[in-house]
Amino acid sequence: MIYCIIIMKYKTVKTNSIKLDNEQKNLIKDELLKLSNSCELSCATAFKIAGKLKIPVINVGKTADSMNYKFINCQLGLFGRGKKGKNRPEKPKFKTLPNKSALQNAICKSLVKKRLPCKKAFQIASDLNINKLQVVDECKYKISDCQLGAF
Repeated sequence: MIYCIIIMKYKTVKTNSIKLDNEQKNLIKDELLKLSNSCELSCATAFKIAGKLKIPVINVGKTADSMNYKFINCQLGLFGRGKKGKNRPEKPKFKTLPNKSALQNAICKSLVKKRLPCKKAFQIASDLNINKLQVVDECKYKISDCQLGAF
């Protein structure tokens, strides 16, 4: 068994109301240990586990948090890309959006208390068939309610 000694930089929040049974926790833990040997969990891997087990991704986030995993590589580019410097990968450059006003309207319609929820950003990207990072690049508001529970 791998023991995690990394202190998580982004603590899970807003998950106190979520109750996981021991069987579900164990299934998630098994998948985490199979897919990650460094006590780090990427956003994409969390979604992969949730899809495989047919459970909400917040359950994966909560379990990873209880195992002291560090969340990395946010699909919206908000955290876990490494420290600034020469080893940090640059955000990809995208072509000009074909319908920038449609994206801006979708963002405005999806705001909750002047913030764009993470899940809505994913949905906008899917609806408009664009990269999730493009949504964040055009968004002038803060992103809220991480689906993993990181913020």
